[in-house]
Amino acid sequence: MTPSEFQINENQTFTIDVKSATGTSNPFATVYLYYLNDTGVPITGHVVESVTADANGVYTLEFNTTQQTTNQTHVGFTDIKAPRNLTIYAIGGTNAGYGYALIKMKPQNDLMVEVWPTTILAGYEYDHFYINTTVIDTTTGNTTGNTPSDDDKSDFYIKIVDEDGNDVTDDIGNFNSDDIKNDYNVDLSATYITEPGTYTVYAYNNTHNSEGYNATFIVKQVTVTCDKTPLIWKHDDNISATFTITYEGEPINGTLLIDNMTLNGDYYLAWANTSFDGSADTGGNDSVEIDEDEVVNGVVTVDNITADYLPPGEAEMNITFWFKPESPHDGAFARALGVLPVSIPTVTPDKQYVPVGRTTTVTVTVTGRGQPLDNIFISLSGQGVDQNATSDSEGKAVFSILPTSTGNISIKVENRTSDTVITVTSWVLDITTDPISQVDEGATFKVIVKKEGTDTPVEGADVTFNGQTVQTDANGEATFTAPEVTSDRTFTITVTAVGYAPDPDGLTITVINIPKLLIATVSSVTAGSTFEVTVADDTGSPIIGATVTFNENTYTTGAGGIAKLKAPEKTGNYTITATFGSFKSASITIQVKKAPGIPGFELITLIAAIGVAFILLRRRQQH
Repeated sequence: MTPSEFQINENQTFTIDVKSATGTSNPFATVYLYYLNDTGVPITGHVVESVTADANGVYTLEFNTTQQTTNQTHVGFTDIKAPRNLTIYAIGGTNAGYGYALIKMKPQNDLMVEVWPTTILAGYEYDHFYINTTVIDTTTGNTTGNTPSDDDKSDFYIKIVDEDGNDVTDDIGNFNSDDIKNDYNVDLSATYITEPGTYTVYAYNNTHNSEGYNATFIVKQVTVTCDKTPLIWKHDDNISATFTITYEGEPINGTLLIDNMTLNGDYYLAWANTSFDGSADTGGNDSVEIDEDEVVNGVVTVDNITADYLPPGEAEMNITFWFKPESPHDGAFARALGVLPVSIPTVTPDKQYVPVGRTTTVTVTVTGRGQPLDNIFISLSGQGVDQNATSDSEGKAVFSILPTSTGNISIKVENRTSDTVITVTSWVLDITTDPISQVDEGATFKVIVKKEGTDTPVEGADVTFNGQTVQTDANGEATFTAPEVTSDRTFTITVTAVGYAPDPDGLTITVINIPKLLIATVSSVTAGSTFEVTVADDTGSPIIGATVTFNENTYTTGAGGIAKLKAPEKTGNYTITATFGSFKSASITIQVKKAPGIPGFELITLIAAIGVAFILLRRRQQH
């Protein structure tokens, strides 16, 4: 049957194809259209029968606007509404059985909702919030500017739904659904909305709605940041912290409420359970409220903050923020974006994996906000390890551990368990180089990584040499090029792989310096001129007695590593080469340029011409 759904108040023609269970067309059926009641049972007291049928079993049934509306009350409905469900019921004749199809009569989508403002600051009290509903021209989709019929106003409602489709009309601000019903031009005065999000405004009455022409508005929060993030438990004592409040990137003034911080005597305690709910503290402590007069250009500094409490067993708790924007009216507190954690110091072990059954030195670095922290009590426990140490002035706590079983070793800070662990493993890396122990500068070498005690290569290990990290291939190999050095230099190679403890012996390689010559001179010279070149080693020391070859001529450097060379008369690019003993030779290219013309030649020619002209002039005068 087509259509299977339609909008009320539009005359409809249904086309029904009646077939037997085997698919054979049945031109002898009787076809009815019934309303369904609210429980889905056909209301047979009102019947619309088919008026035409063809030989192929296709029936045509007309359903006009009166039958769609007025007839609803005739069959027992109290109100004329849409959506309503109907059914096509076909009886196929004697012993031919019956069949049915469902139809949905939907409301007419010819209402348009518009709101202003469309972007709202959470908690700010607006003088006016408008919700206007008009009728649209369904052929163009544009508003006609007319409001719906006043006859429908008593059954007219507006809903505000969130992004999940929940009706939140009564939950987001200081108004409710009763304030916005039965009115096509809603003007909510002194209104604020505290719940952030994107909302859809939907209008409807019994037979019309704004589907496809709903309005949306966005409620945005302020963002609060702190220059002391996070607060460090058992370390921050009477510190000052500056809070910055912004809305869409710009500073904003108002009242800042700091939730889960409280005034404790002469200092502010963090963390403290205050649990502000938007109107009152419910956690047993009073939150900190910073009056709008203290917030200047979106900034306020709070002094005497001490982070000396976390609930038992907790390593981190969050301080959160509420904000009431500055306005001519009262407004309300709305939750702000941003948190200020109160957390134990950060601990970073220099080894993520350690071998079982071997003594290993582990250094744990203790930091807060990126800075090393001293005098912090650190303990390691688990897998046969139970040791304590206190961080030094560099934030380092050093342990010598001998794990007896595989698994995780917990790192505790002031007896609070951190999220960081050291894993004890039976897998250990074995790393070597090829060539072994030393390599010439500029040469390539391989780092070979295997599982200790086996020939099994470790693929995907991170090998770091001279600041460069390369992953091992399927053969457990990573290839590097030795850098140039001015003297022999030893480099440390580090290798890490998930699940593996590092090679307990470590690995270094020495890059051997190969003495090299350097040539210094000008980039270009004049044809036929004499110029100097200086030859030195790669430390900058001049070389006396070096052989310099230039334009098939040989020269020897003297004091200061200097040799004087004669440029050829022919222009072009020429190579200068220097050699000396076992040093690596050096070469550079210079350009020989054409010498300038004879100085003053043009001037002499001009003077001669003037002289001849003067002599001729005098001879004429004498005659």
